[in-house]
Amino acid sequence: MAINRDDWLPIKRGGKEVSYFQRHKHDEGKYKIEFRHDDGKRRVKIITVPVHISKRDHIAHLEQELKKLKGIDNVEAGTLTASQYWERFKKFKGTAWGAKRHAVYSSFWRDYIAPVIRAKRIIDITSSDITKIVTSTSHLSQGTRKQNDEILIPLFKHALTVDRIITESPFLAGHRIKRDQMSEKKIVLNAGVKYQKIYQTIISEFSNDPMSRALFLFGFSGRRKSEVTGLQWEDIDNDTYVVRAANNKVKRDQQYRLPSMVRDALMEWYSLHPTKSGYIFLTLKGTKMDDFNSRIDRIRDKSGIAEFSFHWMRNLLVSAASAEGVESIHLSAILGHTDGATVRKYLTLQNTASGDVVADKMGGLING
Repeated sequence: MAINRDDWLPIKRGGKEVSYFQRHKHDEGKYKIEFRHDDGKRRVKIITVPVHISKRDHIAHLEQELKKLKGIDNVEAGTLTASQYWERFKKFKGTAWGAKRHAVYSSFWRDYIAPVIRAKRIIDITSSDITKIVTSTSHLSQGTRKQNDEILIPLFKHALTVDRIITESPFLAGHRIKRDQMSEKKIVLNAGVKYQKIYQTIISEFSNDPMSRALFLFGFSGRRKSEVTGLQWEDIDNDTYVVRAANNKVKRDQQYRLPSMVRDALMEWYSLHPTKSGYIFLTLKGTKMDDFNSRIDRIRDKSGIAEFSFHWMRNLLVSAASAEGVESIHLSAILGHTDGATVRKYLTLQNTASGDVVADKMGGLING
């Protein structure tokens, strides 16, 4: 079947068209590779990128296919050692990982993974080898050990689904690092003083801006950014002042007591809100607000607390509340955790009840 040139669009990277490749205008996973071989003959091949490959990795996949077509990359992947395959995989990931992640992963591979498997062919690595790697890194922090998952899972998935040189991944479910969220919360030094300072800064900096005040007071009360920006007026129960965090990590509704300081700002914003429906937090154009970095900078500059960020307020709340004697059972509930033994303890307690406990303690800290 003849190829209709009008069906293909140029691909740009860094503002310049990428040689050899064009994308089908009706199918984002379909590409045309066109080049001249050493014999001078023009070659054209239509490629459909497998659906499991992320869009940002499409160019890297096409470049590999081009090498194969040109006869440059004719080394069978199955003959490569783990270290050789790792280098090849890093090239495949290219800029999708970014320079910092490349450096971090390369260092972890060199120090902890390579000593166990570097000389073995990629097709000969077994689950026993992965167990040795996981065991050898058991002394590291859970966050650092998580790099085992972040490196080895996609590496073997690539070998399984892209190069198809293995029939199953040696990385098993039991090798995954299970993180204890509560034990990993970063302790904020001088939390009580910083808690008061951030509260005062939010109140003063946004005294005439109830929307921004409510936004940050939600975060100050332990809510994640996605939970706050995804809130709609319909998610607020005006009778009991409970917020249903529909956009959380656990993907299920969770109810929280709405602290009075948040409620006051929210009701002030409600009286000014143009539609009184839909998303609560809006841009100047009236669309859903996702980024508010300039406001974060204002609080950081005004308070003088350089480490301030929206998510950092969760760590601040944990540290300050712990210092005030709030039990971890209530902290888990107010932060929306659903991990292991903790959830079994607080499910019957209800997140709203824990919210009352935390609010009572922290209200005393704010008011001195």
